[in-house]
Amino acid sequence: MLLAAWRAAPAAGGLGTHEQFGLPPCSAPIRTGWPCPGCGLTTSLAEMVRGRVGLAWRAQPFGVLLGVLLVVFGALGAAELATGRGSIDRLRPRLWWAWALPAALLAGWAVKMLTGYFRGEYPLK
Repeated sequence: MLLAAWRAAPAAGGLGTHEQFGLPPCSAPIRTGWPCPGCGLTTSLAEMVRGRVGLAWRAQPFGVLLGVLLVVFGALGAAELATGRGSIDRLRPRLWWAWALPAALLAGWAVKMLTGYFRGEYPLK
């Protein structure tokens, strides 16, 4: 996932980076003027792998958390391969993750919508 994010050029407006992978544009901003919860996530990851945390946060705050989690789990997986010790076992997904990650996605979306509204970016015209 991080390699795919590295290959993608972040969209300047924070939306649309996923279209580089052949995916269609999100219909939510087109129909409603407001981003969907996933809008900006690919852009956020593409900014994170380039070390531009501020731009990643602006595109979708949840992408910052997701980028950090991907790096942490990648490093733990590499350490486990190198040492043979089960370092990921201690962090394996539990039931609360099924609630925490979607809640974090929605919280990131709320931050994106509120800050975008007060900056005059949403609703789209």
